[in-house]
Amino acid sequence: MALPWLALIKAVPWTEVVAHAPAVLTAAKKLWQPKPGERPQPLPDGEGRGTGDGTAAPGQGASALRVAALESQVAELTGQLATTNQLVQDMAEQQARMLVQVEAQRQTLSRLRWVAVVALVLAAVAVVRVFSAA
Repeated sequence: MALPWLALIKAVPWTEVVAHAPAVLTAAKKLWQPKPGERPQPLPDGEGRGTGDGTAAPGQGASALRVAALESQVAELTGQLATTNQLVQDMAEQQARMLVQVEAQRQTLSRLRWVAVVALVLAAVAVVRVFSAA
């Protein structure tokens, strides 16, 4: 069962992934940065607000309570969105660091393969010399 995953991992062009990681990180940061004009504008004092305890101020109806409830929901969702944005940015940075480490490990593995090939050749030469001397 591990064989398909291994084939999939080998099929990924890791050098291209690592090369594009900074661009992906920059794009993720741009995507999740709050834009200056997107914040909800607060209503002027006294317009469309309840008293804060869930009851309507004198002269205000059920729509004012609904507006107050919706404003509190918007504030809560804005906070959640900010938390989510920070989490996505952290994950993008972590992924970029991980890709750098994967590339470093790939290069180390490549060097170790060359060392193993050289060691194998030297061992083969030593075996040939031992048997040809005997």
